Amino acid sequence: HRAEFLGHMKPCESQSSAASGPESSNWTLVDEGGEEDEDPESSWLLLCEEDLISLLSQFPFQQLYSHMLGMSKQGLYEPQACSSQKMMRVFAFASSLIEILALGLQTYNRARYRQLVKRIGRIIRMTVCYVSDHWAQYVSVTGAGGSSSHVHSLTLEKLQLEYDHLFFRAVLHVLRNKRLGIWLFMSEMPYGTLSSSMLWKVLYVMQCAETAGLETLNTIGDTQSCIQALRDLKHQERFEGWLCEVNSSDGISLLTALAHMATPTQHFDPAFITTITLLIYQVSYVSMSTRETYSKVGRELLAAIATAHPYIMSVLLGRLRDTIQTVGMMALYLCKELPLSLWKPQREEISMIGAWLLQNPLSAVENRLACVILEGLNWGYAQDGSLALASVLHSEVALLVAESYQKYLTDKPYSGLISEGIKQVSYLASVLRLGVSQEASFSQWAWQLLLRLKLHGNAQTPKGGWTVPALASNPPPELTHAPSMHSVLRAVKAGLPIGCYLSLAMTTVGHSLENFCTDGVELLKSLIQSRYLRAAVHLLDNILPPTYPLSFYLLNNSHFVSCIQLFLQYDSVCPQGVTQQVTHRVAPLLTGTNYGDNVRLLNSVIQSHVVESSRPDRVGAAAVLEFWVGILTQQNLWYRDKTVLFLMDQICCAAFIHHQQECVQKLMYQQHKNALGYHGDRGLLSSLVGWIAGNATPSFIDGQSLSGEVWFAWLVLNTEGMFEEESQLRRCVENELLSEPSISPDQALKVDAH
Repeated sequence: HRAEFLGHMKPCESQSSAASGPESSNWTLVDEGGEEDEDPESSWLLLCEEDLISLLSQFPFQQLYSHMLGMSKQGLYEPQACSSQKMMRVFAFASSLIEILALGLQTYNRARYRQLVKRIGRIIRMTVCYVSDHWAQYVSVTGAGGSSSHVHSLTLEKLQLEYDHLFFRAVLHVLRNKRLGIWLFMSEMPYGTLSSSMLWKVLYVMQCAETAGLETLNTIGDTQSCIQALRDLKHQERFEGWLCEVNSSDGISLLTALAHMATPTQHFDPAFITTITLLIYQVSYVSMSTRETYSKVGRELLAAIATAHPYIMSVLLGRLRDTIQTVGMMALYLCKELPLSLWKPQREEISMIGAWLLQNPLSAVENRLACVILEGLNWGYAQDGSLALASVLHSEVALLVAESYQKYLTDKPYSGLISEGIKQVSYLASVLRLGVSQEASFSQWAWQLLLRLKLHGNAQTPKGGWTVPALASNPPPELTHAPSMHSVLRAVKAGLPIGCYLSLAMTTVGHSLENFCTDGVELLKSLIQSRYLRAAVHLLDNILPPTYPLSFYLLNNSHFVSCIQLFLQYDSVCPQGVTQQVTHRVAPLLTGTNYGDNVRLLNSVIQSHVVESSRPDRVGAAAVLEFWVGILTQQNLWYRDKTVLFLMDQICCAAFIHHQQECVQKLMYQQHKNALGYHGDRGLLSSLVGWIAGNATPSFIDGQSLSGEVWFAWLVLNTEGMFEEESQLRRCVENELLSEPSISPDQALKVDAH
C-alpha cells in the first residue's frame, strides 16, 4: 500500500513543480538512446539511491561469509576440516545468495541506481571469489589426502561440476545487466578454479552476449558445439565487428577478461589457451579495423599469457609466419614485449628463424624480427647451473650468425664501410658518423649475440673446465675437417675476426693447449689487432682454466705474452679504437682514466679464476696468481705502466684475501733482484751500487707514491724490506760509519760494496 499512501503527496509535488515555472532546475534522466529512462508519472514513487545503498551496507556480509566458510568465532579458518557435504552446502548457500542478489540487479536496473547496481555486482563477485578460494583449498587438501578422516560421499568430479554451474549462473546474471560495466566486472572473476569444459562455455557466452543477443544465453549447447562455434569464421567476423562499434574501454575490458581466462595454470588446456591467444592476436594485429585501437593492450595481454605459458610463443611464431605481410613492422612491436627469455624453441623453429635471417635483406621485417627473437632468448644458465637452452642450439645459432655476417657484410664486390680486413675503418670513425648504417647495426648485433652464446666447452659446463681438461663425451669439432665448420673456416681464411673468435670458441683450436699454442695464439692475436678486445677476454676466460697446471708453456710462449701486452696497450689509454685517432697524451684527459672497460673485464676474469681455482680438488689460487704475475712482469718497464699496475694491484689484493701473498711476494722478490742486475757472480751490495751508479731508483714504486695501488705498494715495500734484511745493507753501513766517523754515508756504502 506504499503507492496508495504516497499518492497523497503527489499534488504537493506537482504544485511545487508548477510554481517553479519554465525556468525550473529539474532534470530528466534519459537512457543511451536519448529516450526518457523512467516514467514521470511513477518515478516519484522510487526510493533514493543513497537510501538503498545505506540499507544494503547495513547487512553484515562479513559475518555471513565467515559463517559460510566455516570460520570459528575467533576467526580460525580450517579448510582441511571441510567434508564433501559441507562443500556442497557452501555451493548451495552461495547459489541462493547469488540468486537473491541477481533479483536486486533486475529490480534496480535503472539509470538512477547505477552505483547501487555496481555495489550488488561487487557482492556477487566477492561471493564467487570466496567460494572459489574455498574450493581451491578443498581440492588441494583432498588431493594431498589431508582429510582422510571424513567419508567423501561425493567425488571431486561431482563437486567440480556443481562449482562450474554456480560460476556459470553468476556469469549469466552479470551478462544480462548492461549497467554493471560487465566487461570490467568479468575481467576480475576467478577463472583459475573452473574446469576446462566450463571455460569453453564461458568464453562462448561472453562473445555471444554482444554478437548474438541475450536470448542465446539460455540455449547454450555442450562443450563441443561451443568449440565449433568459436572456430566459425562468421562468428569471428561478428566479434571483430562488435569490437569496432563498441566503446574502446569495453573492448579492452573484454580482451582483458579473455586473457585472464587463459592465464591460470591450474587447469592446463592447450587448445583453450591457443584459441584465446590467436583471438587476441587477430584483433590486435591482423584485423585492419581493430588493430589501431587494441594493439597496445593486445601486446600486454599476449605477454601476460606467454609469461604464464611460454609454449604459446611457438604458436605466435607460427601465426606470425603466416601473417607477416599483413602485420608488417608491428610484429617487432609485439615481439619486443614478449618474455622470450622464458621460451625454449625447438631446432625446427630456430631453422625457420634462420631462414628469415638469411633469405631476407637487412631492411626486411623478417630479418629484423629474427634479430629481435634471437636477441631475446635466454642464452645463459638455469637455476641448477645448466644451460637454459641446449648447447646444440648455441652452436647452430653461432654458425647461422657467422654465415649471415659474411653474406651481408663481407661478400660484396666493393669495399664497404664495414670491411673486416686490414683496411677496416676504425670503431671511432663509425661511431662519429651522423647516421648508423644497417650493416653497422647488424655487425654490432652479431657480436653482442655471439658473446652471449656459450660456445666453448668450459662455458657450457663451467665446473668441468677446472676438473676435466678434455670433453670426451662431446668432443669439439676439427676446424679443417668438420663439414659444419665450413663457414668458420672460410671466415678464418679471409682473416675475419668473427672466424678467429668462433674457431677458438667452438673447435679443438681453443680446447687443446697444444693446438692453442701452435695455431690458436695467432688467431687470438689477429682478434686483438682487429680491436675486438671484449671477445678476446671471453676466450681467455674459457681457455685458461685447464692450462693453469701447465702454465709453463704459455709463460714461455713469446707470442702469447705479446698478445696480452698488445691487449693492454690497445685498452690502456682509452676505449676500443680511439688510440688510432687520439694521442696517448690527450686520451687520458678525454677519458679520465688510463685503462678501459676491457681491462676491467680482464681483471674480473682474473678474480673469478682465483676464486674458482681455490675450491677443493682444483689447482689452487697460487697457480693463477703466479701465472698472471709472470705474464704482466715480462713487459719492459712494467712498473711504469698504469694499466699493468692496476692489474697487479688487484692481483695483490686477491693474494691477501686468499692468504697467498707469499707466492706473489716471492715472485716480486726475484723481480727486484733481477732489476738490480743481481746474478750468481755478483753480490747483492755490488748490484745495488751498480744500479745507483746508473742513476736508476732501486724500487718498483717509481716517482710519485702509488696512491691508487695501495696493495701493490705495500707488497713492494715489504719485498724491499726483505731484500735489505737479506743483504744486511743497513748494518754494514752503520758499522762503517761508526768505525770511520769522518766519511759520508755514500762513501761508507761504496766501501761496503767493494
